[in-house]
Amino acid sequence: MGNSGLERVCDRLEAGVTVVTVNSRLYRYILEGFDRHMLSKGIVAWKSPVVMPIGAYLPALWAEAAPSEPLLAPRQASALWEKVVSADRSVDKRHFGQAARASYEAYRLMSEYCVRLPGDDLYLSEEGRAMKRWLERYSKEVVRLGFVDSATLPGRLAKAVSSGLVLVPDELVLAGF
Repeated sequence: MGNSGLERVCDRLEAGVTVVTVNSRLYRYILEGFDRHMLSKGIVAWKSPVVMPIGAYLPALWAEAAPSEPLLAPRQASALWEKVVSADRSVDKRHFGQAARASYEAYRLMSEYCVRLPGDDLYLSEEGRAMKRWLERYSKEVVRLGFVDSATLPGRLAKAVSSGLVLVPDELVLAGF
């Protein structure tokens, strides 16, 4: 974001608009820019602006939508994938850690891009069938433990917003997307 872009974002923050950034680095940049913006106007004290990286904003919305359904932390999710993959007899026990990490990353990407595995195993390779098996076990285990996987959060929040369970601001600035 160039200076003119930062100035526009700072003007929106000054007006009380929430800003959601693509990452923590841009979040810090905007906060520092806002401080400079306010000081340059001769203001010495101001209300903290609402700026959040997307990784903090979505969980905050979820806490509002479903406070009784905790999010599974990334480390917990990774450990659960390792448990699921290591329990599969078809996996070489010397390499289950690599398979679990790769599967967890694939699952996160599949969730992010709304990709579903086909219902019919006929179209899947051996690895695809294993992934489907692990994903079913993982999903059941997440539910059994009473958690919500953060990879499914955007879809769940979209439903919560459209049904009115979560109120979003009238104006929201997305920065860096």
